[in-house]
Amino acid sequence: MRPARNTSISKKKLNERATYCGLMANDRQQQDLLFKPLVIAGLVIVTFSLACLWIANMTLPQEESEGFRIIGYRFMVGGIISIVIGFVSRHYYFLYNFGRFYWNQLPFRKGGKNTSRFSDWYKP
Repeated sequence: MRPARNTSISKKKLNERATYCGLMANDRQQQDLLFKPLVIAGLVIVTFSLACLWIANMTLPQEESEGFRIIGYRFMVGGIISIVIGFVSRHYYFLYNFGRFYWNQLPFRKGGKNTSRFSDWYKP
């Protein structure tokens, strides 16, 4: 019979893992710091814009409703932009790495993928 293996994690590795998890938690909190207020503000603004558009279309005469309609559309665009900024702030690292990966796939470099970008610096 073989003796049982010691599967416990050393204190050093446990501290490293806790530190890594703590950093990830702080990073996630930073991402959520802007996400929630921007999305809530965007939803409130879009709701207000829908109310303005409803007032312009249902209750007021055609001549007087033009101002409410303009205000409603402007607030609608502002609310949607706020929501988009909230989602971009939450998923920034994913979008950045996704964009960087596809940017590196574009064929802008001279000589193909295997050449160094510094290879032609010393050519006369």
